[in-house]
Amino acid sequence: MNEGFDDSPYRYLSDESRGHVCYRLPVNDHTEEFACSLRRQFINKAQEMGYRGYDTDYDEPFHRRSSYFYVRNERLNGSPVFLNTRVTDADQSLPFPFETGECLGGGNYILDERSKMLDLNTFFGLGAKWLSGFHLMTSAVSLFAKKNSCHRAFSLVDVEKHDVEKLYKKYAKFWRSQEFPEPIFFSGYTSVKKESMKPVNVHWGILEWGKREIDQHASAAQKYTKI
Repeated sequence: MNEGFDDSPYRYLSDESRGHVCYRLPVNDHTEEFACSLRRQFINKAQEMGYRGYDTDYDEPFHRRSSYFYVRNERLNGSPVFLNTRVTDADQSLPFPFETGECLGGGNYILDERSKMLDLNTFFGLGAKWLSGFHLMTSAVSLFAKKNSCHRAFSLVDVEKHDVEKLYKKYAKFWRSQEFPEPIFFSGYTSVKKESMKPVNVHWGILEWGKREIDQHASAAQKYTKI
C-alpha cells in the first residue's frame, strides 16, 4: 500500500463503536497509484487461494471506471486495509463485467437494460476481523447505489466455494440471479484442484441485489456516521 498517500478526503462512512471507517476511492489520475495497490491486494490474496490468470490489461477498462470501497480501523496507527471491494457502474459504450464471461453452455449474457446498475467485484477480506466491517461496507456501497439511483447490483462467487456463498447470502443478502442462472467462466482464469493439482477454469455464479436489498442495507447505515 502507498504509505504516503493521504486518503482522508475519501472517508465515506464510519462505525464509531468499533473505530472502523469505510472509504470510497474513485479511480482517477490522482488516485491511480493507490487504487492499483488495492487491486494488487486483491490479486495477491486470490493467488494465495490458488487462483491464477488475473489479466490487468484485460481488467483496465473496468478498473478505470470504478470506485474502490475499503475498510480500516482508524484507532490503530498504521492499520491495514482489511476489507475491500470494487464497484463498477454500467457504461453504455462498454460491456458490463459479467457480460465478458462465457456461459458454460456457450455464448454470453447480454443485459437488455444496462443503466442504473452496479457490479461489485468479489469481496476481499484479511484476517478474522473482516466480518466486523462487512455490514459497514455493504451499507456504504448501498448508500452510493441509492445516491446514483441504481436499482440493481451484481457480484460473482466461485460455485465451488459454498461457505463463501453462504456468507454472502447471510450477511450481505445476496441471492442467485434468476435472470442469469447459468455460471460463467473467464478463459484463462483458473484455480488448482487439490485432487488433480491441475488448473481448471473457475465457474462463477452470478449473485444479485434488487432494489429491496439495496434499500435495506442503506437503511442500516442510520447506525453509522456519514462523513
